[in-house]
Amino acid sequence: MHYRRVITRVRRWVVPRSQYNIAAVCRPLRTRVSGCNSLPIIVFVAALCLGGCGGTPESSNTNLRTAPNTGGYAILNGSTLSGATSHWESAECKVKLELASNYWMIYSVDGVGSSTATVGAVTQWSVGSTDKDVAVPLPDPPMFAYYLTGITSIDGSTSSGSFKAGVKILETASGTQVYPCAFVLQSGPIPGFSTSH
Repeated sequence: MHYRRVITRVRRWVVPRSQYNIAAVCRPLRTRVSGCNSLPIIVFVAALCLGGCGGTPESSNTNLRTAPNTGGYAILNGSTLSGATSHWESAECKVKLELASNYWMIYSVDGVGSSTATVGAVTQWSVGSTDKDVAVPLPDPPMFAYYLTGITSIDGSTSSGSFKAGVKILETASGTQVYPCAFVLQSGPIPGFSTSH
């Protein structure tokens, strides 16, 4: 008797495949089906709802695909830029970097090639083409003679106090160059930048 009653309730909510909508199915079943004899249906509905009615979606942020303690994650200076307690400097490349775990960063470059201008930015970072790379977006539209567009083959960590990497610089006049740089950890944030990120 209970079996027939449960099946009747389920049949009321069967819809043609062309009109199938998981959210529409989950809502009525969740409110109408009750009682211990309906437990299999409740479990089935819960599985449907987790898959299509508010379950945790797979993140579209490609930054989360990499393992921790590699690439950008290995050279973080704090959880936020506003709370950073250190930054990186490469004397040979005249580059300063500051990365936060919330995917914001600061960079400053004191001249590249024939340009002696200092270019700096507060921007976001993401995992590059490999787990050991960091990608940095270009501003839209570009306004300066060159930009830092990535950090490649990161070898080192914040805990060790140093790292080596290739610094990708896009020169608007001549294209992208990768410069080998050695960075040393410095105390405090990069001077001259103020951000709430």
